[in-house]
Amino acid sequence: MQQQQEHVYSSITMETAGTADPARSDLALPFFVDDLGKFSRKTAQLMVVAAHALRAMDASLNAAFVASRPLRREKLIEWNEGLAYHVFETTLVYEVFKAWLPISSVHWEPRYEGGSQKRADLVVVDDGSKRIFEFKWWLSNNKMVLKGLRQDVDKLRKVRDNTVERILVGLWWGWNWEQDQKDIERANLPNAPLAWLARFPTHVQKRDNSYFAVAGLLVDSC
Repeated sequence: MQQQQEHVYSSITMETAGTADPARSDLALPFFVDDLGKFSRKTAQLMVVAAHALRAMDASLNAAFVASRPLRREKLIEWNEGLAYHVFETTLVYEVFKAWLPISSVHWEPRYEGGSQKRADLVVVDDGSKRIFEFKWWLSNNKMVLKGLRQDVDKLRKVRDNTVERILVGLWWGWNWEQDQKDIERANLPNAPLAWLARFPTHVQKRDNSYFAVAGLLVDSC
């Protein structure tokens, strides 16, 4: 893996901070970004804002879980109390969409060019340039997950406009950062090199140092 330059970003103010799990002092901590310098300045900015939004969403969901503890009947069931719970991919993309609205001309699920029936997750059009984003849960490197990632890479590569920046965003949670970085390399996506990586603490049952991760891969053209 190429040498990374790690940046630390302070957490944004969250209304739920006072009601979140008191044991989760990590909610007051910053989140970390490994920037490989491959994205344009605008795209890197969008990715930081996306990580902020997901960080806030994680804190809000954690606060709701904590408040629900006295009400749960399933006392023996242990839950991941944050984005490591069963959160739909579309829900995560929606939070990013809302966060990007004030800073860019962002479009929700527009069709690909040429009358294609396929739709992109998000498209940002600013200053005459276009950025196409596909988002994917990337919790493992099993055959089904890798097939989905490669399908999105192929879809992005077929966009003919050379002014377009094509970004595949991988999302996952874990507790072994070194292993996860190795798994990114082992996924073998030669047309989508890693360009940007962020992580922030989240709640995973019986796991210390658990985190939620956001990876930006820069997809080349055919």
